[in-house]
Amino acid sequence: MKNFTKVCSLSVVMLLSSMLMFAQQVQITDTGPAGKTSLAPADNRAVLYEQINNPGTDAAITAQDFEASFDAFDAEGADEFTVPSGDTWNVDNVQVLGTYSAAGPCNLANVRFYADNAGVPGTLLFEYLSVNANPDANGNLDIDILTTVLGSGTYWLSVQGRMDYGTSGQWFWARQAAPTIGYEFMWQNPGDGFGSGYTTWVDGSVMWAGQTDYNLSFAINGSVAVPCDYEIALYDDFGDGWNGGAVSVYVDGTVVLNNITLASGGGPVYYTFQVTTGAEITTTYSPGGWSYENEYHIIDAMGTIVWIDGGSGSTPTGIGPGLLFANCPSLPGAFEGYVMNGVGLGIGGADVYVELFPPWAAVTNPTGYYIINDVQPGTWDVVASRDGYWNDTASVTVISGGTVQRDFILTRPQVSINPLIMNQTLHPNQYLIDYFGILNTGDG
Repeated sequence: MKNFTKVCSLSVVMLLSSMLMFAQQVQITDTGPAGKTSLAPADNRAVLYEQINNPGTDAAITAQDFEASFDAFDAEGADEFTVPSGDTWNVDNVQVLGTYSAAGPCNLANVRFYADNAGVPGTLLFEYLSVNANPDANGNLDIDILTTVLGSGTYWLSVQGRMDYGTSGQWFWARQAAPTIGYEFMWQNPGDGFGSGYTTWVDGSVMWAGQTDYNLSFAINGSVAVPCDYEIALYDDFGDGWNGGAVSVYVDGTVVLNNITLASGGGPVYYTFQVTTGAEITTTYSPGGWSYENEYHIIDAMGTIVWIDGGSGSTPTGIGPGLLFANCPSLPGAFEGYVMNGVGLGIGGADVYVELFPPWAAVTNPTGYYIINDVQPGTWDVVASRDGYWNDTASVTVISGGTVQRDFILTRPQVSINPLIMNQTLHPNQYLIDYFGILNTGDG
């Protein structure tokens, strides 16, 4: 019995020692080298929000969903962003800068969007667990998510690397340099595996006092849902108004016109309401006297009647769910970027243009930057050219109301010929065989 007890005691000691050793290795911040200084947006992607191109020098923070045996160390970071008033964003991609403690890779990530609660992450609005993170070798993540619709207001973005410590080490979320943009980033470690005591959201400057970089590095990509105006036109067949009848209009379940009516006459009387493409339009009709005389039309932004309710002796019944959805005209978009040489230096004076549509063109400034506005949505073949360089051509997809990014790289030959002059005298019926060398030391 004593021997058995000793064996059990020894096993417990070894287990505790092993756990302590692993716990000591799990770090709350990155102690390794910094990752890439920037993460370029993918081609044909509209950047909705970006704080990614000014990396900080303070250590990256742990923000990881570990395997079950390390759940106590699961930690979450979050930083806020704002959708401008009047805008609706369709978010389909998130990019973050990160680093590894070991080789990684961090192939999966958890992405969450929270409502703002007076400067702190509030209600969880959207959550995407174990989605493909598309990491690079440095730990930067390029995460595609289901299209997420965000109206105007302030939100918090949280990204966790979903990676097992035992096989891949740690993933850390890199910071952006001061000054702080909006609120500081927040952090929490619900299981308190790091012993900080901060099991709920805490300011970065409280958790890491005395440092300077209190923003996280991320970009949000997608498209802007551009609103347009629809109308509802009210009619009365007899010409004496709706006699107490009324109709209400809802967009995605929210009332936008409440109990509107035709006070007198036969109409039409027009009321305007705003929609975005894909928004569901419903109505409720409340009958008054002689309701069979009432009629109304829904008219889209192009002036086309898309729904008629009532008329010809029929009482309106309202438009139920799943029947009518808005479709706004496509507004022009834009694309921008840089024209660079083979070593990444900007080329000024380069022409960038859409083939077959010369009005959609620009000339790069001395840094190589260009922007082309008022381009119709669609996929276009775009050419970048400059005397002395080979052209670069790419397909660019322009998004309605958005700006996408596309860089071009122009290469050129640097040819030397030796000898430059060949001076020989040939007599009739003679021929000459000689050689000269052509060396291209350029990048094209």
